[in-house]
Amino acid sequence: MSLHFERHKPLAAASSVTAPANLRRDAEPRFSEIERLKYAMRLSEQEKSEVNVPLLRKVEKRINRKLAESEIRELFLAKGVEEHRITANGMDIFYLEAGKKNSRTVLLVHGGGNSTAYEEWRYQMLELAEKYHVIAPDLPGYGHTKKTGKKGTLNFYVNEFIGNFAEALNIDKVSVVGCSMGGGIAIGYALNNTAHVEKLALINSFGIYGDAKLPIWVRSLTVFPRATKIGLNVLSRNENVVKGVLNGITGGKNIDEKDVHETSQFFSKDGVSLAFIEFLHEQLEASPRLLLSDLLKQEFGHKAILRGFYTVYTDRLTELNKYGVEVLLMHGREDPLLPVSAAKQAAERLDKCRFVSFDCGHSPQTEKPEQLNDELLSFLEGSKNTDANSHKHNAIIEGIKSVLRKAS
Repeated sequence: MSLHFERHKPLAAASSVTAPANLRRDAEPRFSEIERLKYAMRLSEQEKSEVNVPLLRKVEKRINRKLAESEIRELFLAKGVEEHRITANGMDIFYLEAGKKNSRTVLLVHGGGNSTAYEEWRYQMLELAEKYHVIAPDLPGYGHTKKTGKKGTLNFYVNEFIGNFAEALNIDKVSVVGCSMGGGIAIGYALNNTAHVEKLALINSFGIYGDAKLPIWVRSLTVFPRATKIGLNVLSRNENVVKGVLNGITGGKNIDEKDVHETSQFFSKDGVSLAFIEFLHEQLEASPRLLLSDLLKQEFGHKAILRGFYTVYTDRLTELNKYGVEVLLMHGREDPLLPVSAAKQAAERLDKCRFVSFDCGHSPQTEKPEQLNDELLSFLEGSKNTDANSHKHNAIIEGIKSVLRKAS
């Protein structure tokens, strides 16, 4: 294994110059997009000096869209987040770093699809950095990390990427946070490096459920090689198709034109989309195929179900008990891809686990960021119970809440 460590200065820094109220886009000196955004939103002086989740949400509500990655980047850099690149085992990896380097380290692992460190952790990075040393890489094939010559499978990310990356950074003890596919990577890393992992937080995690509730378009891309190329071409050129795909995944919730456009742009990038497709290939092609009769029984359209994820860590979760690893399982109750019941069942296997569910879909880190951040920070600080009976107590409370929601 060849390791080379090289830190780089941040690629750019946001302007700290105070902008006049009548700032024009062609005025000199040129101001950062985030400064223009702040003044365009008529934020108060106090708001201008603070950057937190409520402020981000307020800005996004006023402009009626999510902040673009370029705007998030300006904001992060202005608050001291650093961009670095490091070479580990021949891989050139881009990552974000924030917080005090002598504090406990928290490693954030984003998911698949069109995820990046900037996009996935837009609401968590700055809050975590107030107390912890935070590291958030772009996985190979996503964001600013180029795809390697190897396929972007879960096996690659678990056994070749994440361990080499952590070793290159000389990370000894770490708390790992992963969402969706990144949750599966986090579980795999924790099982392979149990002595180094202090805490494990999973958000709508992959790897704890074998039955894949996936629309037919996803399976078609992974089953037929030609369909993969044709499908990616269509997704990159036809935003109406993209909109239908996103509606199929989310049930039509929280989808706006910006989401549609960014997803279409994502699928048009070389290498990035291929990494996600390779992940799906690994997980679905390696699974037992459904008999045609079983397939025909399923409801077609956006609710069509095709079963069989390959990687399921459920039976190995008890290995974490031997080392006393504390686990936080957080899950959206309306997740159309990975059911909340899987997280509950996984929690039952763990001695030190806290289970929390949110009234949202597959991405509580962006759909319910304030609630999730409260739970995550409390977990990392050790202020909430994770003993053997904690998740059972939580399950009872969740059951009561569910009955009350149905009754109302």
